[in-house]
Amino acid sequence: MATLLSGAQAGGIFAALGGAPALSGTTFDGNGLSPAVYQYTYTVDATAPCTTNDVATFTITINDCLTDPCTGFVAPDVADLNLCEGDAVNITPENGGIEPITDLFISEYIEGNIGSNKCIEIYNGTGAAIDLAAGQYQIILYSNGLIIQTIINLTGTVASGDVYVVCNPNASAAFLAQADQTSTSMSHNGNDAIALVKNGANIDIVGNIGCNPGLEWVASSNSTLNQTLVRLPSVTHGVATDPTDTPCDFPTLAAEWTALGADNSSNLGTHVSSGSTTSVPPTSYNIYADNGGVQGALITTIAPGGSYSPPVGTTNYFVTAVSSSPTCESPAEMVSVSINPNITATATDGDCSNLAASITQDNPAFTAIWTATYTSGSGQVNGTGFVFDFSASVPGVAGTVTFTVVNPNAPNACDTAQYTVPFSCITLPCSLTTTATPQVCNTDGTYDLSVGVTASNQQFSQFVLDVAGTQYGPYDYSASPVTIPNLAGDGASNVPVTATDYGGWIINEILYDPNSDANGDGTVSSSTDDFVEIANFTGISQDISGYTLQIGATTYTVPTGTIIANGCALVVFGGGTPVGTFGGATVLAGTFSLSPISGTVTFRDAANVTLATRSYTGSVSDNVSITLNPNLTGTAMALHSTVGTGAQSPGTLADGTPFAGCGTAYNSCSSSTTYNAPTWHSCLPHFDGAGCKRNFSLLRPCCSLYRRHNDRWRFGHLGI
Repeated sequence: MATLLSGAQAGGIFAALGGAPALSGTTFDGNGLSPAVYQYTYTVDATAPCTTNDVATFTITINDCLTDPCTGFVAPDVADLNLCEGDAVNITPENGGIEPITDLFISEYIEGNIGSNKCIEIYNGTGAAIDLAAGQYQIILYSNGLIIQTIINLTGTVASGDVYVVCNPNASAAFLAQADQTSTSMSHNGNDAIALVKNGANIDIVGNIGCNPGLEWVASSNSTLNQTLVRLPSVTHGVATDPTDTPCDFPTLAAEWTALGADNSSNLGTHVSSGSTTSVPPTSYNIYADNGGVQGALITTIAPGGSYSPPVGTTNYFVTAVSSSPTCESPAEMVSVSINPNITATATDGDCSNLAASITQDNPAFTAIWTATYTSGSGQVNGTGFVFDFSASVPGVAGTVTFTVVNPNAPNACDTAQYTVPFSCITLPCSLTTTATPQVCNTDGTYDLSVGVTASNQQFSQFVLDVAGTQYGPYDYSASPVTIPNLAGDGASNVPVTATDYGGWIINEILYDPNSDANGDGTVSSSTDDFVEIANFTGISQDISGYTLQIGATTYTVPTGTIIANGCALVVFGGGTPVGTFGGATVLAGTFSLSPISGTVTFRDAANVTLATRSYTGSVSDNVSITLNPNLTGTAMALHSTVGTGAQSPGTLADGTPFAGCGTAYNSCSSSTTYNAPTWHSCLPHFDGAGCKRNFSLLRPCCSLYRRHNDRWRFGHLGI
């Protein structure tokens, strides 16, 4: 469209204002321009006797009727979504389609490099004049991005299609020439947020209220420091919602503004807008896949307010607004959708070396920490992150592992989850394998026996051997095979050999600082409730008549007839009359008191051979017993409250269960084999049927030890 301007006084000069296209002579060419009101001046120099130039201002309006009906049909505002698995992804576009301008917004921002060149321009594209005072419009400045307010109350009326300019009164003349109102409070810098307010509510914001970006907000090539910023024609409404303070950004700075440079007043006083006073709302929304950062294939079409639930994961989607009358589709808006998966915990119960629990998840953003709580045993759980397992095959360890799983990128509804996973190390059957092999004969008619013992899931670290009724050991499993020397070569067949898992006598629990009635006699005593618990895991029942328990300088002697079954325990209290079942253990009472500070307890047999000893260091504030951790097999003692239940457990394990051999026959883990012993004469050189007579001088030592039957020789008294 070209229009010839006419009727003006000759000799004048046309000038375009506020970004209006320049005239070609007296011709206005509107082809390709958006519907808008464009402003110009025509100036004629003064001639005598006149001294003032004659300036006329006029406008040219391009109406909507000459444009594509889809012009200004904009993409919906859709925020990036960060959700939990199972949440509906509600795409509810706002301000999509052709959006009418319904209120004022800031159309120009000036923060000059020279002096007080500071202005704010406000645009009215609503189709009606607006009384600023009646609408209680204000400009509020927030110094350094903080919440301290400087308020400028606006007055006057702004016509539709016109702007209202507020400047500092000390600004340069070019700025003041366009000012409708001045205020010394118009003194903002590059890090000051500015809000346009109506009736106390924000309707537009420049910057970010409540946070300080430093010297300025920057996005792309735009900055709020020493800059004139003009709102793009496509913008139809202000930013009513203050951005979040973290990060302290100005989200629309790059997308909605163009920079003209410092101290530029060329566009002040006018604004070009493609906004409309009528609305064309979208009738549907198209969801497109991401194709390498650009719009891909159509996935689905939804109605306004509808939802689309993508699969778990993080991906981008493209959303457009669509109308049916007129038939329009907006440019695509890219939306990042993150679906944070739910977290599940699983536990596997098996042999101790394979016991494990884990958290499964689909997103590398997760982190996890865990803590173990033991109800039996301790110290056997290890691992990192999402998996724990056992460091050693130690039966009897049980408890729970509590996982705390954190996804710092997820929303509050699913950023943290906690799971408690039980674990128990099942007790597997013990297995011993025994081999017995006679070695080469010795020159004195004896032989050595090599015995090999291999074990799995054994309770203790040692074993004992029984060879034809004679006991040997104990030996460490790690020392196998072991050698039993100098057995008599009697030629016996099927000599039995039995290997037995061996714990010996074990001082399992000591109470030196009672705080309750441990012996059950109805009285709490610092001496009579003291006790020592000793377990028998020698492999056989033991008559301990005359055995002694030494506590400091006090010696207690076990009465005659006291028998402790294999796998059961003896409890000796400091005094009183114990009352209770005590797990079926044998319970005795002496006359002694254990020091709560430190001491040594020693158990000896009737021949004064030490069978077990244990030293301890305690405190008068412990108030609980100390017990092996784990019970029976541990190498150190711990406070009962950290290992088991209650303050003490005389006669039972720390968790209250009876010892295996108390009230029930308990057979220690064992295995047997046999071998054939060599004969004594096969162990001597040069022996034949008459060897002792012919070689008496050589064989005298053996002939003096053996008697040969059914022969003429009677050894022991040879008579030769």
